[in-house]
This record gives sequence, structure tokens and C-alpha cells, in this order.
Amino acid sequence: MFRRSSWRLILGSALLVLGAIGLLQALNILPAYGSFYAILFGILFAVAGFVFLSILFGDQSQWWAAIPGIILVGLSGLLWMGYLAPALFTRYGGAFFLACIGLSFVVVYLLDRRNWWAIIPAGVMFTLVAITALQNISGLESGGLIFLGLVLTFALLGIIPVEGGRMRWPWYPAVILLVMGIIISFSIGSILNFILPLILILIGLMMVVRTLRS
Repeated sequence: MFRRSSWRLILGSALLVLGAIGLLQALNILPAYGSFYAILFGILFAVAGFVFLSILFGDQSQWWAAIPGIILVGLSGLLWMGYLAPALFTRYGGAFFLACIGLSFVVVYLLDRRNWWAIIPAGVMFTLVAITALQNISGLESGGLIFLGLVLTFALLGIIPVEGGRMRWPWYPAVILLVMGIIISFSIGSILNFILPLILILIGLMMVVRTLRS
């Protein structure tokens, strides 16, 4: 945990930077008004994020602090990206922030392997990152990609070791999501062409098997 004098140093430095930026904008050296608030909140979010991260650094059993800490620092980076690199912000800003959220849950799991549940939101976030980053590619089927990411997430849950051995239940949603992803990847017309004959075959098999058993 940082000492009180360290926090005074951080807060004082932040105020000096904000004052210098405001003065430069008043002198028309930096762009005025809008960018000032981006810088202001960028610094405030960064300071707030480091407050939570300092709690984590002081006591790693306080794993919960990784979530607000990393997210706030990521939000600060997002604001600075919008100010310093608007084109990069427009194209990859969303993916960057989602990746920060996913990273916070990865850290929660790495700090305490009993927090296996953190893999689920991490997998969802990184799946959205992949979709957001690849959305400009023509022909990308985002629906199928969502299911693929969820399948990999639950499959990972079934692979990682936990107390009492590996979990089996994640394989059930993984298989269900895989089937749903395959179905969504095809057009409705082609699905019906396969599903209707399969339904007839299954009904016929059930009738034949029951008749032979009786």
C-alpha cells in the first residue's frame, strides 16, 4: 500500500499537469475546451485506477480491486487515445476498452485459481474484441464468431484444473453452443433442407425401434 505522502505527491502532480494544460489552452497553444475535458477525465480515471491497483499491490488477496483498477486505467487510455490519435480511437477504441475489461477478469483468475468463474466474462469480452476488430472484414459472420468464442471459453473451463479435479459441466454448454453456432452459420433455407429430413429419419427410427422391442 502506498503511503499517504505518496498519494499527496500523485495528487499534487496531477493538479500541476491539469493547471499547465489549462494555461496552455488559455494561451491558444493547445486546442481549447473539448480536449481539456478529455485530458481532465483521463487523468482522474488514471488516478482512481491506480488507487484500486495500489490496494491490489499491497494485498493480492484483494483480487476484486483488479476489476475497477484495470477498467479505470483502460478508460483513461481510451480518452487519451481519442485526444492523441482520433483515427485509431475511431477504429480500435471499442476493442481496446473491451480488452481492458477482459484483462481485468484474467488477472482475477490468475491471482486466485478458485475464481474460475472469471474466465466466462473474460472469454465474452475477448470474443467481442475479436468481433469489433474484425468487423471491417467482408463476409465475416459475427453470429457464428460469438458462438465460437463462447465454445472456446467453456471448453477452457473444462480443461483447467480446479479443486477436486476438472469440471465436466462446461462441456455441455460448449457442445450446445457449438451446434447453435453451426446452425447460425448456415442460411435458414439450407438449414430446413437438412433439418426436416433428419426429423423424419429420427421419428422413423423411433417407431421401428419401439416396434422391434415390443
